[in-house]
Amino acid sequence: MSKQSQQNPDHMTQRAPSDHLGPDYKPADQKPTATVSSKVSHENVTILPQTPQLIALLTMIRDKNTNRADFIFYSNRINRLLVEEALNHLPVHPHTVTTPVGRPYAGVAFEGKICGVSIMRAGEAMEQALRECCRSVRIGKILIQRDEETSNPRLFYDKLPEDVGERWVLLLDPMLATGGSALMAVDVLRSKGVPESRICFLNLIASPEGAANFAQKFPKVRIVTAFVDEGLNEKKYVSPAPSTFRHVSVGDVLGRHECAFLVYLRTDEAMIIVILYPDSAISETGSILCSLADQRRIIHPSSFMTTPYTARSFIS
Repeated sequence: MSKQSQQNPDHMTQRAPSDHLGPDYKPADQKPTATVSSKVSHENVTILPQTPQLIALLTMIRDKNTNRADFIFYSNRINRLLVEEALNHLPVHPHTVTTPVGRPYAGVAFEGKICGVSIMRAGEAMEQALRECCRSVRIGKILIQRDEETSNPRLFYDKLPEDVGERWVLLLDPMLATGGSALMAVDVLRSKGVPESRICFLNLIASPEGAANFAQKFPKVRIVTAFVDEGLNEKKYVSPAPSTFRHVSVGDVLGRHECAFLVYLRTDEAMIIVILYPDSAISETGSILCSLADQRRIIHPSSFMTTPYTARSFIS
């Protein structure tokens, strides 16, 4: 690959192409035309097949008139497709079982243990799909905030399974813009002993620049995405991307609990919103606060507050 093509993703992508959607047995004049994913030449990038079902789901979450409940429902369906595809890239070994009628069946079984790691906060919106496909899966957290002025990521917190270095990791973040946060998350995983070849990055919508940047720096990491969009806008956000997943994921989590708290934490770099609800997040939120305090990023003890929300009042 030439040096010029390494620096310019336009040499590796065909942006926002149109294609006929529908099964192969139908003639082209019976299949509608729609915008499909940009083409990416990197071998470690897998784009979901651009089927009528997927494009219809993407159309729903891109529509400005789609309400929050429908956005969550349809994005969860896409997340489920991403998880199913990512599992296809994990290693398996031959495994023969006996059927209820006493006949042997030569199949396969997954090899090794897996875990999910969500890049907070938006990555948490993908956790439900992972849990639906993999029962009792362990999920770690990495909190990375993007500086809105420089677009550079800052690592605030990570909490991962102790044996994460022995697992296959499904890294979760729905939007891949510049790739800075995802690249930093991979660096965190590598520092914990996870080989690049054991990381699979699940992403709903990517920019050509982010996909190229990520694929070049970590060629052994598998990227599974539903759609590569046209590019980045002047604020370095994916364009034309759907609504932000950050606000949706917060509301979705709160909606599953009768009572919850939002913790607004003001630091010298950013305002962080942490979800605190009775059954599981108290210890995790405390860990985040302690971690930030150790890093001297909390201005003073009164720099955070909690606000109670009932799920019904929040949704309404």
